[in-house]
Formats: sequence, C-alpha cells, structure tokens
Amino acid sequence: SVKTIMDGKFYSMSYAEAMETYGSDKPDLRYGMKLVDVADIFARSSNEIFSGIAADPINNRIKAIKVENGDTIFSKTQMKNFEDYVKKFGAKGLGYFQMKEDGLKWPLNKFFTESDLEEIVEKVELRVGDVVFFWAGDKNTVLSYMGKFRIHLAELLGLKDKNILALCWIKDFPMFEINEITGKVDFGHNPFSLPKWGIKAFEKENLLEVESVQYDLACNGYEILSGSIRNHDIEALVKAFEKVGRTREEVKEKFGAMYEAFQYGAPPHGGFAIGMDRFMMILKDEDNIREVYAFPKSGKAEDTMMNAPARVDDIQLRELHIDLREEAKEELGLN
Repeated sequence: SVKTIMDGKFYSMSYAEAMETYGSDKPDLRYGMKLVDVADIFARSSNEIFSGIAADPINNRIKAIKVENGDTIFSKTQMKNFEDYVKKFGAKGLGYFQMKEDGLKWPLNKFFTESDLEEIVEKVELRVGDVVFFWAGDKNTVLSYMGKFRIHLAELLGLKDKNILALCWIKDFPMFEINEITGKVDFGHNPFSLPKWGIKAFEKENLLEVESVQYDLACNGYEILSGSIRNHDIEALVKAFEKVGRTREEVKEKFGAMYEAFQYGAPPHGGFAIGMDRFMMILKDEDNIREVYAFPKSGKAEDTMMNAPARVDDIQLRELHIDLREEAKEELGLN
C-alpha cells in the first residue's frame, strides 16, 4: 500500500515526555488518547488512597485516558474485560468516569467536590458520551500498563492506519535506572553514551535525573533506529562507572584498549543502527517480523534451512571443552 509520512515531518520528544504522555519510549502517534496527569485534582480527594498516592508526585502517578464516545461504544462486559486486561500487567484495578448529560458519573463521585469534577471535565476535555479511564499507583507500573492499554484500545477501535508512517525521534534517555534485582543504581541503556553536560552531569544529587545523548527513531509504535553520541572524555567515562560502584581499575581491566586509546585524545563521535527488517515489516503491513526475514527461525528458534539446533557428538564437545550433566548425557545417549 502507498504510505504517507504523517504531517510530512519527523516529530521529536524527550524520553520523559514520551513515557508521561504515551506510556512508551516508542510511541505510536497515529492516534490520540494521550495520558493526562490528574494527580493535582485527586490530591484534593477525600479518599485517603487517592490523596496518599498523589502526595508523592516523584514516585507515583495518577493518569487518565479519554475515549471519545466510549460510553456508547463499549458494553458493560467490555468494561469489565478492560479491568481484567490491565490486571495482567500489575494493575490492581481500573477506574472510569462516564460523561453524561448531567455531568460525570462514577461510584466514587462522593469523594470529589463539584468543582473538582468540573476540573476533570475541563482538563481531560470531556464531552457527553465520552469515557475516561484512570489509574493510580507507582510511576513505573502506571505508565507501563497505561501504555499497553492505550495500544489495546487503539486496536479495538481500529485507529491504526497502516497507510500512515508516524515518525518520531526520542531523545534524552536516562543514563541510570534502579536495577530491579539488586535495587541499586545501574546503567539504563548504554554505559558508553555521553551524558548531557559532560562530567558535570554527575554532580546531580539524584542520579536518575542524569540524561544521556542517546536517541531512537520510533515509527508506528516500533523502534526502527537506535544510536548515541559516545562518551569520548575518559574522566567522564570513569566517573560514570564509579557512580554504579565500579572503580577506575575495573575500567582499565575490562576496557583497557579503550582506556589507553583515550589517553591520546578522541574526537566527539557517534552514530546509529537501523532496524531495517523491522522497518520493512511496517512497510509491508506485516504483523510478524519473521515474515520479512530471508531465513526466519521458527517460534522455537529453530532454523529449518540449517537444521539447527542439531545433535552434537561427544568428539565435538571435547573439542570445545564442554561437558554435559549426567542427565543430559543419558537423554542424548552419550553414556
């Protein structure tokens, strides 16, 4: 089919804006349904759960999504299924308001003043017949399942026009994140990317606020390009590793060639790599990337052309100094 670049341009936004507005670092801009922050209104709620969550705007979020004419489109069964859908991603529940002729309707209206309800209508730009879904909880969980739910709604409503290419640069990725396993600060994406403002960036008290010169190109909800400007300042590079608990000696040991080369000076440099197969998938209107591979593997990672993975004999294992557990040997008949 003939493709058209949306609005004839490439959009651009920061990682933070993408996550807060679309719940994704590769947002699909072909349709609206943006995430709207309503924490300031819920902070005034007489419901202690809502007001308690809203009291910590750094770690928590309360977001809303409007679906135009949703009150007439979705049945009660569908509304119940929506709650089951978001629970798969860690949500504890799903709240919603229905916009009626006489205002917002919701069982928890009693926890809001009339002026607060009117402010919700104004902020989310509601009209009669609309439905607004909302969630409250910790930042990462709320943004994650709201982003997934936004995509789910778009698929149900048929809003994904395959003839449009919505291209958007995503920039200013966070340099650090909290490791879910250790609970400590670790690198978020590429440890060798240049921090914005160079070595001075590490003077920030909150390392999670340090941004890097990394960038992706998103198209219709997929990442089709990724790259960065590299950290060419050896002292800034060492400082970055020190912030995650590594020492200068460890940097020398693991990245000795780079460390030594940088002693002689290195010009600013960077680049990117294109996910051409993923871009071709979009251009060919395919839903599965394997459809555009020359030699695709199966869902079990089997390569039928090369007959891989294949059984190996004991001689091959000895050549590679690989030993198998006894139960594996019995299963392969190598005993």
